[in-house]
Amino acid sequence: MKKLLLLIPFVIVGLLAGLYGAYRYYQTMPGQSLKTIRTSISEHDWETFRRYVEVDAILQAAADDLLMEKMNQDKSVYSMQQLTETYEQQVRPEFLQVTQKRVQEYIEKGRMSFPQGQGLSPTERWLKQGEFNAMTISGISKPIVQHGEADIVINFTNPDLKASFEIGARLVQQADGTWKITELSKLPEFSRAMEKALAAKLDRLNTPIRQEMESVFQVQDLRAEITQGDEYGFSELLRVWIRADVKSEKPMAQIAGRVRIEAPEAEDTFAPFVLDMAYKPKGVQTITVDKVLNPFVRSDVKIMHKGLKKSALHVEVTGVTYLDGTSLQLLTELPE
Repeated sequence: MKKLLLLIPFVIVGLLAGLYGAYRYYQTMPGQSLKTIRTSISEHDWETFRRYVEVDAILQAAADDLLMEKMNQDKSVYSMQQLTETYEQQVRPEFLQVTQKRVQEYIEKGRMSFPQGQGLSPTERWLKQGEFNAMTISGISKPIVQHGEADIVINFTNPDLKASFEIGARLVQQADGTWKITELSKLPEFSRAMEKALAAKLDRLNTPIRQEMESVFQVQDLRAEITQGDEYGFSELLRVWIRADVKSEKPMAQIAGRVRIEAPEAEDTFAPFVLDMAYKPKGVQTITVDKVLNPFVRSDVKIMHKGLKKSALHVEVTGVTYLDGTSLQLLTELPE
C-alpha cells in the first residue's frame, strides 16, 4: 500500500506531462490557429489577426488575381498594353489602398464604413454593393496537411445577396509551431460568383419595373433579315421588324429599348431604339430597328457568317417617359 502511495506523485506528474504534451501538440495543429483567427475576428483583435494572417501579401496577390480577371473580361479597348498600364498605374494602387484600410477597419470594428453623400471609389463601390459587411463564415473544411503546409476551403454566406461563396487558403507552419494564412486561392472564381450574385440582385430589383414597362410595350412578333450594308460590301445590315401593341393610360413622350441578339459562339450584341410617342398613335404597330454589323467585332462577324435564328432575338424595354415628366427606367447598377 505504501509503495502504491509513493507511486501516486509519479503518476500525477506523468499525467500532467502527457496532458501538456497533448496540449502542445494541439497548439501546433492548423485547427488551433484557425480557431485563434476566428476568435480574433469576433473579439476585434487586429494585432492577433495580423499575427496569424499575412494580410499585406495576401492583398497584393489578390490584386494581381482579381485585376487579371477584370482585364480578361474587359473588351472595351484594343491595346493590351494600354489596358495593363491603366490597371497597374490607377486601378491596382486604388484597390490596395482601399482594401488594406477596410480590412483593418472590419476586424477592429466589425464592419466597413463608406463615405456618405459623396462618390465612392470603384473598390469601395464593389465592397459596398457586394454587401461584404453581411458576409459570414459558414464553414471551414478539414485542413489537408502536407510538409508543413495546410490547405483549407472557407465557405461564406451572404443573406443580402442570397448567395454563398468559397475561397481557398493555404497555411504555413511557423517556427513556433503555429500556423499562418499566407495566401488565398479561387479568387477569380469568387469574383465571377460575386458578379453573378450582384447581377441577380439587380435583376430582382428590376423585375417589377420591367413587368410594368412590358405592359406598356407588348411584343407580339418580330423577324429579322441580313442585307448588304455599305456600297462596297464592307459591312452588312441587320434589320429587325418588331410588331408590338403599345398601351398606356398616361400620355407618353418616349419609349426606349433594345434588341438583344444572341450571337453564335460569341457575346450578346445589342441594337438600341428610341420611339418618339408624343405624336405617335398607340395600339398595334410595327417598328424597324437597324444594326450595322461591323466586320471587326467578333459577335457581329459570327452573325454575318452563321446567320440568326428567330429565337436569338429578344426585345427589352429599358425606359418609358411620360409627358408629365415621370418615367420608368431600368436600374443599370445597384443603388448605393
